[in-house]
Amino acid sequence: MVQLHLLDLLHGSSATWMHRILRGLEKLGEAEKKGKFTEFILEKVNLSKLDEYTLLAGLVTPPAAMALKRVGESVPQIKVIKMIPDVIFVPGATLAALVSVKLTRLMSLGKQI
Repeated sequence: MVQLHLLDLLHGSSATWMHRILRGLEKLGEAEKKGKFTEFILEKVNLSKLDEYTLLAGLVTPPAAMALKRVGESVPQIKVIKMIPDVIFVPGATLAALVSVKLTRLMSLGKQI
C-alpha cells in the first residue's frame, strides 16, 4: 500500500524510476535492503553540515545589524536608513551575512557553486 501511495505522488519518468527501485527491493532480504538503501542515500544525497563560521555569523549579525541601524540613523549622510523598518533591515542583513559566509567558504575551499 505504501508503494502505491508513493507512486501516486510521483509523476512521469520519476514514477517509473521509483517503481523499478521498489520492485528490485521486493526481491531482496532485509539486510540487503538496508545496504542498498544506505548506498543509495550516500550516493544521491548531499549532506550539508553547519560549520562554526555560519553559526557565529547567524548569532552575531542580528545584534550588530541593530547597532549599525541605530548608529546609521544619527549620521546625516545615511539618514535614509530611518525609512527601512527594523523588521526588514535585521533579517535582510542577517541573510546577506549568511550568504556571504557561505560563498566565502565555498570559494576558499575551491568548490563550484
